[in-house]
Amino acid sequence: MHAFIVVGGQQGDYHYVVNGTFTVTVNYSDEFDFVAFNASPNGMGQILLNWENNNTPGNVLLATNSSDSFVDPVNGSSYTAGDILGSAEILYFGDAEVFNHTGLESMTKYFYKAWACDGSNNYTSGLTDNIVLGSQLYGNYPNPFNPETSISYSVFQPQHVKLEVYNMKGQLVKTLLNKQVETANTKLNVVWNGRDNNNNQVSSGIYLYKLVTDNYTKTNKMILMK
Repeated sequence: MHAFIVVGGQQGDYHYVVNGTFTVTVNYSDEFDFVAFNASPNGMGQILLNWENNNTPGNVLLATNSSDSFVDPVNGSSYTAGDILGSAEILYFGDAEVFNHTGLESMTKYFYKAWACDGSNNYTSGLTDNIVLGSQLYGNYPNPFNPETSISYSVFQPQHVKLEVYNMKGQLVKTLLNKQVETANTKLNVVWNGRDNNNNQVSSGIYLYKLVTDNYTKTNKMILMK
């Protein structure tokens, strides 16, 4: 039995002809593509966009939009920063692995999409991410908990922060934070040990924790189980 490779077909397809009677197609692609794409806060009014590729040379097309609706780029076309693609704005086209989006407003949700492309400007399907640039109350872990839990939050800029625990009757149980927080755009943690403002252990049940900043308020639930 003899086999040889016939060059042709779609990019990345290798066609093996065995005994000249039939063809087996093995889909193999070394096309430049992403393995990760991420948007994260990066200081005052900035979002850092970074991506990882599959170690094959190629370029990246990066766009932002006010919604998650993106139009894919046209194969064979090149773009520059400031171009409009559908309703999205092109931020970057090149071979870097990071881009810092600056001059942004707080309490605004930003949507991003990145496409990898080869030397002929053939584009992949792309990866997306989005982020709210502002204060956030993320959640608590563990939940349910006993005897303590860690509550995570972040603030967009240095400001006064209040984080309080209430029972289901709306009564204040514990003030965890009531101070100026200087560390911005970083996830911070506060531990509640299940005790009230008088250092008494509270009973099992559902509790509410509320974060209040200069321009943000959010309440989550947690469960203390004994």
